[in-house]
Formats: sequence, C-alpha cells, structure tokens
Amino acid sequence: NTAIDAHVKWKERLQEHIAGRDKENLTVGAVARDDLCALGVWLNQDGKTHYGHLPGFEPLCQVHARFHRCAGEVLAAAENGQNAEA
Repeated sequence: NTAIDAHVKWKERLQEHIAGRDKENLTVGAVARDDLCALGVWLNQDGKTHYGHLPGFEPLCQVHARFHRCAGEVLAAAENGQNAEA
C-alpha cells in the first residue's frame, strides 16, 4: 500500500510542478527512472529475488517502468511550457 500511495501522489506532485507551486527540485531524468523509488528498488532487488519467477512479476515491472516514463514525459512537457499537454 505504501508503494501504491507514493505513486498515486505523483499526480499531485506533477500538478504542483505544472502550476509552479512545487518546492521539489524534480528533474525529468530522475522522474523517468523506475529504479529510484522504493518500489523500483524493491523490484530490482528483493522482489526479483523472491518473486521474479512468478508470471505476474515481469508485467508489473513493465507497467512500473511505463508509469515513470509517462511521468517523465509530463514533466518534460511542463518544462517546455506545454502545460496543457502536461
């Protein structure tokens, strides 16, 4: 649940950034990486070790990576002044 909540909050974090109200120093490169958040670290370490053999593990990794790529694209659009697209 903690990992889910953290990713749900990305919507708020990105909206704050788009509106110019964020106090974070978000970078496209960091946001787009799927191995920096707690879930990404877990997926690449303990998760892979204990659950990597399960059929649902790789699709989870793919969806997680896609989430971060999309969040990075939203941030990039905002930084390029394309707030409506973001």
